[in-house]
Amino acid sequence: MSRSATFSPRVSLVVLAAAFCLPGANPPALLAAEKKVPVLLTRAIDSAWEGDLQSSRKYLRTFLSTKPAAELERKARLASLLLQLESPHANLDQAMKMCKALQGEPGISESFAFLYCRGLVYQRLGARSLAEEGGDQISLDQLIVQAATWRYFKGVAAPPANWKKTAFDAAGWLEGKMGIGYGDKDDATELTDMQGKYPSVFLRYDFDISPGVAARAESLRLRVRFDDGFIASLNGSELVRVNMPGRRGEEVAHDVTANGQHEGRTWEDYIVAAEGLVSGRNTLAIQAHNYTVPSSDFSIDATLSLAARREQPDARTVTLFAGAHQDLTAAAGLATTGTPQLQVATELVVLKLLKGRLEEAGWELLELERVAGEELKKRITYLRAWIAFQGDRLLEAGRLLSRLAPFEGGRSSPGALYLMGRIHHGLGERREAEAFYRLVAGEGMATPLRVAGRQALGAVLIELGEYSAAEKILKEPASRKPPTAQKLLGRLLHGVALLGDGRLSSARNDFLSVSRAALDPELRSRALFWAGHCSVLSWEKGDAWLRKRLSVAAVDFLDRGLHLEPKPPLRRRLRVELGEALLKFDRFAEAEKVWGRLSGGGDEAAMEAAYARVVALQGQGEYSQSATLARQLVTLYPSSARRGVLLQRRGDALLFNGIAQLDASARPGLFEGAVAAYEQALASPGLEARLTARFRLGTALLLLGKLQAAREVLEKVAKAAAQSSDDQVQARTAAAQGLLGQLYLLEGERQPGGALSAAQAAQNLEKAEKYLAEFRRDSNAPSQLRTRAELALGRCHRLRAELLADPAEKKKLLDAARAVLSITTRRLEHSRSAVRATLELARTEARVGRKPQAIQRLAVFKVRSPWKESDSAGEALLELARLQKEARQYSEAQQTLKLARSLSLPGWLAGIHFEAARLLVKTGKAGEARDSFLRLYDGATSARTRGLTALELLRLEPGRHPGGLSEKFVSGVAALADTRRDELGAELRADLLLELARLGAAGARPGPRSDRTKKTLTTLRSMLPRDDRRVLASLLYESGLLVAAGRPEAALALTVDAYSFSRSREMEDEALLARGICLLAGEKVPGALKVLEELAAAPAPEDRSFNSRLALCLGVAYTRAGDPVKARESFSRAGDGAPGANGAVALFDQAACKKLTARVRQLSLKPDDNAPETPVLLAEVLLFPLLRPVEKPLRWQVENRAGAARQDFLAMARLLELKPLPFEAEEKARPTGENWAELIPLSAAPAPGNTPGSFLGETVRRVLVEGEADE
Repeated sequence: MSRSATFSPRVSLVVLAAAFCLPGANPPALLAAEKKVPVLLTRAIDSAWEGDLQSSRKYLRTFLSTKPAAELERKARLASLLLQLESPHANLDQAMKMCKALQGEPGISESFAFLYCRGLVYQRLGARSLAEEGGDQISLDQLIVQAATWRYFKGVAAPPANWKKTAFDAAGWLEGKMGIGYGDKDDATELTDMQGKYPSVFLRYDFDISPGVAARAESLRLRVRFDDGFIASLNGSELVRVNMPGRRGEEVAHDVTANGQHEGRTWEDYIVAAEGLVSGRNTLAIQAHNYTVPSSDFSIDATLSLAARREQPDARTVTLFAGAHQDLTAAAGLATTGTPQLQVATELVVLKLLKGRLEEAGWELLELERVAGEELKKRITYLRAWIAFQGDRLLEAGRLLSRLAPFEGGRSSPGALYLMGRIHHGLGERREAEAFYRLVAGEGMATPLRVAGRQALGAVLIELGEYSAAEKILKEPASRKPPTAQKLLGRLLHGVALLGDGRLSSARNDFLSVSRAALDPELRSRALFWAGHCSVLSWEKGDAWLRKRLSVAAVDFLDRGLHLEPKPPLRRRLRVELGEALLKFDRFAEAEKVWGRLSGGGDEAAMEAAYARVVALQGQGEYSQSATLARQLVTLYPSSARRGVLLQRRGDALLFNGIAQLDASARPGLFEGAVAAYEQALASPGLEARLTARFRLGTALLLLGKLQAAREVLEKVAKAAAQSSDDQVQARTAAAQGLLGQLYLLEGERQPGGALSAAQAAQNLEKAEKYLAEFRRDSNAPSQLRTRAELALGRCHRLRAELLADPAEKKKLLDAARAVLSITTRRLEHSRSAVRATLELARTEARVGRKPQAIQRLAVFKVRSPWKESDSAGEALLELARLQKEARQYSEAQQTLKLARSLSLPGWLAGIHFEAARLLVKTGKAGEARDSFLRLYDGATSARTRGLTALELLRLEPGRHPGGLSEKFVSGVAALADTRRDELGAELRADLLLELARLGAAGARPGPRSDRTKKTLTTLRSMLPRDDRRVLASLLYESGLLVAAGRPEAALALTVDAYSFSRSREMEDEALLARGICLLAGEKVPGALKVLEELAAAPAPEDRSFNSRLALCLGVAYTRAGDPVKARESFSRAGDGAPGANGAVALFDQAACKKLTARVRQLSLKPDDNAPETPVLLAEVLLFPLLRPVEKPLRWQVENRAGAARQDFLAMARLLELKPLPFEAEEKARPTGENWAELIPLSAAPAPGNTPGSFLGETVRRVLVEGEADE
């Protein structure tokens, strides 16, 4: 737009300009004078009108280079100054010099243009001074100067205890100027006697401050140059400790040396809190230490400065604002109306903004906007938006600035662009903010705004997660100048960008440099927060040595940040970070105190703090408090996202408490509570450590004795853990396979109380082998538990081998058992398992026929440690006695049992007495054995012990009469078998019922007794498989009852069933013998004779009792067949009865046998109508034999086997060393989580610019044309 095209419509504007600039001139004269202006100046005027200030300044510079007349040169320089002030790169200091040069020049110093320019320079310089002071208005005043005279005490002895206090009288101490030391030739006070004599010096300096200064104190800057360590205190309270042992506040003795070397070549700043400062007298005390007593040098030097908040701008700034107000007011007096008046009024409003009178300035700008032209309105709109932003009215500021759209880098005001970026940033519109910041941060912008734009751009890039780009933007060249608050904030942002980029060490250095240099406590606290956070992250990645140092540093940084008492939001973040760090560092007691301060209130943040306190209590082992607090939190916050985790933590606390509990009666309640908590946790959404919770649920069920439920849970855990790729999850659940193996082993053991069939037992043992073998190879599991698994694996092999019929497979398993157990016996570091493995290995060797080796191996339990002191000593000696008894080493067995009484635990004493009684039976002392069994029976405390001893007593009795056993005893045993079924177990109960039936059937006649015996036999057969030897015996016993009752046909059917189901020759022979007797009873002599002769023709069995009974039956059969010769021969072979096959116990009463044999022989040769039939008497022969199953090693078990199993699982749980899960914080406040838009302060002054081109052009024209008109 050219001047000629716009000048005529603005006649009034020109008139006003003439009135302000040339009081006596008129427009025609001005136009005439304008024609005489040089071409360069005309072009400068035209360019200014068109807003092309760069070209206008260029024409003026060219004109000045032509060396015009002095007066015209001064006017050109004034015009150039006016245009220069609109440049983004205006040099205000040079402008001030130019103003001073033009001041006093006639026609210029009193002109509107000069006053306006000088007022603007004052205003801009005042704004710059205000910005340099910083938004927090903090000044630094020195309290202790360099080379001050201090009092000092040589560390040849300890100083008085109160030497740091202000009240201490140090008049007797030495005096000297700082620095103090020796060896470097740079100390004002030389300690010539220190080297080799003492390692420390104690120094004091007293100073006074006024109450006003003390009240405004923000912080202290302690500047120290030291070699090698020191502790500084103010009025007795520690300020800082560097390179010295101990924690904050701990005393250090005079003869202690520094932690390491430190060369005192440069000054180091330490910004510390000033809360210890008091009005009046204060004392700074420094305790300085050398690294070694004979060190070649030592030095200490210090100054102290006070950072105080300014209540008002400094005097220079006030003077500048006053000058600006005076000049702009004078210029306003010259501009009575029009654009110049509005422009000056606007700058006066800016002056009010700089003085903080925002509300008043806002109303004045609103009034000015109503009469301003379009170009000035842009400036006013920007200023109103700036005020709205300062008042946190971001939407209003954005609506105002939107009037200036479209925004372009070369067209729009830099101040408006930056402010628009800040508005978008504050509203969370980061990408829009980034675009505006990039326009401001580009080349060609004014330096202050460009710096601010780059800083804000770096902040928004951090929030966007673009850390590398942010780091490049925020990186600044090194400078020796003291950093301003803005630069320190930029350095903090640079550190955060480095942190986000993973460069922890460099980031930490940036944070520490900010914490040392920042005078603002809030900024210093924030820097210490990030330094602590950075140290925690480094700790997570460091090795053990580095972790120790980083943990101490992290806690120190966060403690110092809290000590500065920042604003509540930052204070809470510091406490949260400190609490989380302490939890990670396993400093649970300290963590619990920190979280306790944060847990007040009822919001979600308070719940998070209380949850962290739950974790801290668990870490301290305060499981009861932890469980109670977790339950309260679940009740208070039922819909919290932490519900599942809290329930899991409660379950952990109850489980751990139960495992550690010494009172056995308290454990079940704790485990029940743990099970309930885990089940509720697993039913809650949001639980991450589900597999761990499920594993611990299985453990709690196991410890409760709920083995089936535990097995189902642990099987799911083992399957899921095998598919998991998380190493931590696998480590936490590694023991699931080991516990499952032990569970299946427990279920697969075919003990006397077990009800499992051989097939079921073998299946369970095979599963146990699988789990135990896998667990044994798991390196994540504790070694002691793997040794236990190794022992259990060998036991599994042995037990499963006992169930197999195939000799080859049996041998293979037994060899595997020997191989595994041989390894375990050598693991003496796990002595309990090694000792137990010795016992299991001996049992295995006995199974493979190596009984002498087994006896030799078990002999160590008599004489050697740790075997003879072990819990297994009693059981091992019982096993040894049994093997010695089988080897007919009866005296040795007796000695072993005698030793066992003195070595074994109380739980095994009953078993020792039981085995000793059995040994008496073997040695033919049946009467003594019966007495021992009776004593054991009467003193038994469990149903199982009573059952075992009753079984032995019943087996000692002959077949016809109970002998020494009373009817009351037999009735008691019958009641025991009927009412205590679960405690006895199916196997033992079946044996008892069989013996009771045998005794009940002996000599029974039809009637109630016979009916009870039949009922017992029926019950017995319902409990066992049909091919069980006890079922076959019950059929034979019942057949005897039926023969005695005169029902030989029914008896014959039972013998046929017995023969059909027999799986051994012994039982087949017994069934055939019974069949022959039934045929004789039914007068089927030929059939009987055929069966008995075939039985006699077969190879004779080893049981002489059976041969005697067979011969007796043949004698009767031959007599009935009319063959007396063969009858006599058979009766002769039968004799008077024979001892049983075991050689120690008669299978029937010898006297009764003789009497019965003689009577049968007599009745066969000379029948008697009044006597019982011979077949009836023969039926009693069926009741003589005492059925003994194939001799199985009857091993005594401690009473309450289920309780013993729980104890074993409890021991394993303790070996697991279950620990609380690590603290899982909320979504962590990453660098992107910080709201940096709130932390970056807006400049204290609005950016210049947007001056209307019409005003600039007209003002320049009036300055230049005025001179021509005068001429």
